[in-house]
Amino acid sequence: MSKYSAISVLIYVSIVHITIIQKQGNKERSMEIKAYSPQEVRTYMDSVRSKYQFVRLVDPDECRTLFIDENNEIQYGDRCFKIWNGGARCQNCVSFKASHTWKKLSARRVFGDKKLVLTTTPIHIRTDKALISCSIEICSLEEKTDEEDEAMFVNSTSPQYVTDHDPLTGLLNMEGFYRAAREEIMDNPGEKYVILDADISHFGMINAMYGRSYGDSVLISIAEMMNKNKKPHTVFARDNSDGFLILKRKETINEESLKNTLDTLEKKFSTSSFRFAIHMGIYEVTETNLPMALMVERAVMAMKVNRESMERKISWFDERMLEKKLHDQQVVSMFDQKLKENQFLLYLQPQVDIQGHFLGAEALVRAKGDNDAIIAPAEFLSVLEKSEQICKLDLYIWERAVQTLAKWSRIENLKDKYISINVSPRELYSMDVPKTLRDLCAKYLVVPKLLHVEILETSVLDDIRYRARNIERLHQYGFIAEIDDFGKGSSSLAMLSQSDADVLKIDRDFVRSIDITNKAFYVLQAVISLTDALHMRAIVEGVETEKQLSILKQLGCTMFQGFYFDKPMPEHELTARFA
Repeated sequence: MSKYSAISVLIYVSIVHITIIQKQGNKERSMEIKAYSPQEVRTYMDSVRSKYQFVRLVDPDECRTLFIDENNEIQYGDRCFKIWNGGARCQNCVSFKASHTWKKLSARRVFGDKKLVLTTTPIHIRTDKALISCSIEICSLEEKTDEEDEAMFVNSTSPQYVTDHDPLTGLLNMEGFYRAAREEIMDNPGEKYVILDADISHFGMINAMYGRSYGDSVLISIAEMMNKNKKPHTVFARDNSDGFLILKRKETINEESLKNTLDTLEKKFSTSSFRFAIHMGIYEVTETNLPMALMVERAVMAMKVNRESMERKISWFDERMLEKKLHDQQVVSMFDQKLKENQFLLYLQPQVDIQGHFLGAEALVRAKGDNDAIIAPAEFLSVLEKSEQICKLDLYIWERAVQTLAKWSRIENLKDKYISINVSPRELYSMDVPKTLRDLCAKYLVVPKLLHVEILETSVLDDIRYRARNIERLHQYGFIAEIDDFGKGSSSLAMLSQSDADVLKIDRDFVRSIDITNKAFYVLQAVISLTDALHMRAIVEGVETEKQLSILKQLGCTMFQGFYFDKPMPEHELTARFA
């Protein structure tokens, strides 16, 4: 692991407060799961060991004891249930339950003629490699009186026949994989292993198009193929969704052979209506004392790198993937604090007419970093768009935009200028956007027509009728509706013909390669003609050179946005410039 990765882990652990909400009756109680260093855990366990029957550290997911060696490294030990002379996982494993509910729990146990109380506390141990979830078990004697119900004590030597296999495919399930893979690695300490995560792309479409039974038959067929070709020292499992896990020795990996296998599966299950594809991520087991769940997660990270590609199907894990994941987690975990401290900033990029006169601006977002450095949206926006946080951020920017319009209403040169705000597909379906914006304008006494609402083309295409209802309501409240990024995705002339939007924003990709002799010129010419015929205005984004501007003027474009005129700037700078 690089120095940067190790530092990222430590920063992440020190910043993030891991809180799990536990419901009790009609109330909620939060329990903070603290992160300790290996030295802190070892010191604590040594200090209390003499007071109890035993004190130990366990990984309940893998049914293994853990110990911290003299170098403060975490090592995996024997199966934890062996202390009870058991040959199988303990019945109603209290540590497993504690680690998955984030509660400190206790249970009574019978061990020979002794009555014991086992108390288990879930904790996190931070190392320079990972944040490891485990439990501290403390076992003490309890004197049982004759009046006590025998049912209070559980015979821990009673086997619990835990199902380690997926009932559909007959392969191991995730828990079974963790235990079997750990055993294979520990039984062969000198060997090198890899974990492969294979995921069927868009598997839900198979079920939707051909029925669940056909989808199940695909999974069963793949599992049978895996078992038929199983080699020694290999562990197969079905993961929790629509993919498979494999542990095998690194020396047996042949990437070309893997590609051929994936191609064979693609040909076997593809139809005229659906192209079947499997993507695979591979993690080389370099740190055997990482929890198996973290090893699997790294294989999954590698798989996700190329999941949307139909060509590149195999990726190996590298540390940059972990760095990105840690970065993304930090962005999400720090979001509420940054929002509360006004660390997100409203930036505005001017939109101008054919003479270069200022018409209005698009609202954009930046973030403050260390030492007031400005963080570009590429560093955080795509991460927040995958979470619920994007709605909070957009609401924040919408309100800042409306506040700016209220300020402009008192400035003669700006009182008739507009600001365009962006609305994501998630927001169209998760909130009442027209009413929310109407209430904001009423709160700050802003005329709605000065707040333009940009709706992404992709969200318009998702559901034309739903889009029409939203645009109709925006019009009822007096807003101007714009379709943003036209041409960036799968554009639709049918969408244009049915659109009630006022403005079409043409994506910068049209402009980037435009030349009077190429196809982009004629396509854009046709789009401009269509907007004129449909009584829509067109704004062209991404204008960066005088040559582009000259060609666009020839095409009849009259409204522009881009670096040729102005870069995005803080709200106060734009206000001062055009006031």
